Amino acid sequence: RNLTSKYHVYAVDLLGWGLSSRPPWPKNVTRVEDAERFFVESLEKWRQRVGLDQPFVLLGHSYGGYLSACYALRYRQRVQKLLLAGPAGFNDRPT
Repeated sequence: RNLTSKYHVYAVDLLGWGLSSRPPWPKNVTRVEDAERFFVESLEKWRQRVGLDQPFVLLGHSYGGYLSACYALRYRQRVQKLLLAGPAGFNDRPT
């Protein structure tokens, strides 16, 4: 069954990736924490612009999975469920 028949589905490319815009890299972003904040805040600004006011399901893949987890930690009240598909920065389950 098609998800879009029941839900609003957005496929978001991170800034600088896929078909997104490529703004200049901010000069003050020099640490990992700064880069995380840059991408998390860009996703939050997008959420505000599209008017997603209810908690939503967030799915992230690869580096997007890592940043989705960062977003969910910072904006817990916004994320109803978090799905991580092959997220970067997470080890495989121990055997």
